[in-house]
Amino acid sequence: MSDKCKESIWRLILENVKFVPHQAKDYLVCMKNSGICSLTDRLVEYYIGSIEIIGKFNGIDGMCLIDDYGVQGGLVMSSDMWRKFFKGKLKKIIDCLEKHNLITHLHSCGNVTEIVADLVEVGV
Repeated sequence: MSDKCKESIWRLILENVKFVPHQAKDYLVCMKNSGICSLTDRLVEYYIGSIEIIGKFNGIDGMCLIDDYGVQGGLVMSSDMWRKFFKGKLKKIIDCLEKHNLITHLHSCGNVTEIVADLVEVGV
C-alpha cells in the first residue's frame, strides 16, 4: 500500500470519528503513526494461533472476545470504517473458533446497533 493511500485512509478515519474529546483524535493520530493496521493483523494472527492450541483441549466450550466498539451514544467510529477495518478480522477469528466447534461470545460496551446485522453475518 502506498504512503499516499495510507495517508488517505487515516484522513478518512480521523474525519469519521464520532468521539467528541480531542484526546480521541490525538489517540488515533498516535495509532496511525505506530502502524495500527499491522498491529491488528498481528493480533488476529496471535488470536488464531491461540485458538488453534485451545481447540486441541477437551472441556473448553467457547471463547469470549472483548472489543468495545461503542459508547453510550453509538459506535466509536462510523459503521463503514468498522466494516473496512474490523469486520473481516473478526470473521477470521470466528471462523477459526467455529473450525474447532467453539462457541463465540462477543462483549462490546456501548450502543452497537448499527453493526448488529454485521455481527450476525460474521457468526456472533
